[in-house]
Amino acid sequence: MITLLRKVRRGTLAENRFTRYLIYAVGEIVLVVIGILIALNINNWNEGRKLAKVETALLKQLLEDAVADSAHFASRKSLFNGQIKTMVNFRALCEGRLDTVEAERILPVIESPFLLILSHSDVMNNSPDAINGISDPDLKNGLRQYKLMYEYVALGTELVNNSLQANTTDPVIELSYTFPDQDSISVADLHIWCDDEDVIGYSTLLVRLESVILIRVENMIEENRSFIAALRKTLGDRE
Repeated sequence: MITLLRKVRRGTLAENRFTRYLIYAVGEIVLVVIGILIALNINNWNEGRKLAKVETALLKQLLEDAVADSAHFASRKSLFNGQIKTMVNFRALCEGRLDTVEAERILPVIESPFLLILSHSDVMNNSPDAINGISDPDLKNGLRQYKLMYEYVALGTELVNNSLQANTTDPVIELSYTFPDQDSISVADLHIWCDDEDVIGYSTLLVRLESVILIRVENMIEENRSFIAALRKTLGDRE
């Protein structure tokens, strides 16, 4: 009997040791899992910080480029306005609705109406894949709209340039390139336009064409302002 009781006791003690060991082993596994999860979270946090820094740098670059674009599009608006006014005035001169005295008065402020026009965007050229690096959905949509508006402007500008190359004669183009040197031009020189019947009709077409492009440029300027404001807000929220 005593021998049997000793066997039961030894069995019970052995079972208790196993239970304690099992609890210890499970606790150790839990600690290891928690350690791994913490390490993964820290790694993800570090990666998130790195990505956030990269995105912030991208947004700052976009803002710098958008500000540069605002100056460019403002100059395009001024150029188109000047060219339209110049063509309207000189058609009036050719048709006798503008006398020499009035023509001499406006001569110092004329724009070269038959020059090819440059269309450019730092936002599009410097960061063509920027949309892939932006996490904010509103900014993504803003950049998509920006690109679309710019493509409208670029397409319209290309249309004007192609029309200019196809419809203007060499003497007219040569005269147009002398416009920046105002002292070298007189009203009498401008009558070369009046002697070219194609220029009279084409100037009307060009005024209509550039008026349409002017509207696109004005819309682009508004889109540019909205995009700059959105970028500044996003960057401000991250500081």
